[in-house]
Amino acid sequence: MDSLATDPAFIDSDVYLRLGLIIEGKRLKKPPTVLSRLSSSLERSLLLNHDDKILLGSPDSVTVFDGRSPPEISIAHYLDRIFKYSCCSPSCFVIAHIYIDHFLHKTRALLKPLNVHRLIITTVMLAAKVFDDRYVTH
Repeated sequence: MDSLATDPAFIDSDVYLRLGLIIEGKRLKKPPTVLSRLSSSLERSLLLNHDDKILLGSPDSVTVFDGRSPPEISIAHYLDRIFKYSCCSPSCFVIAHIYIDHFLHKTRALLKPLNVHRLIITTVMLAAKVFDDRYVTH
């Protein structure tokens, strides 16, 4: 059992109860619907940027987040796995989507199959550090 599910602050959270993310004091095992909405939005962005030159990774369009080849896992399954194993709150995924949007806007880069998975994991980790980390001051 993950530590988040046994944390009293998490179990007593009215927000999580209203969203249906907690059932009888335990964390919901099924990914929330917000993940499917986010994956649909990212996949739609990929389709809008669809270009054979971009897919092949021409030297003009290569960014620091580009991989050599696209991962075989779909965006929806990738988000579900991150939710399952990271114990991040669903709000982290929404914030991660905002971070991706800001990154793409600032750098004028395009969302591509070569970089979408790396951008997702990086922004989810950053959002979790900012919003979900609990720390104790000495």
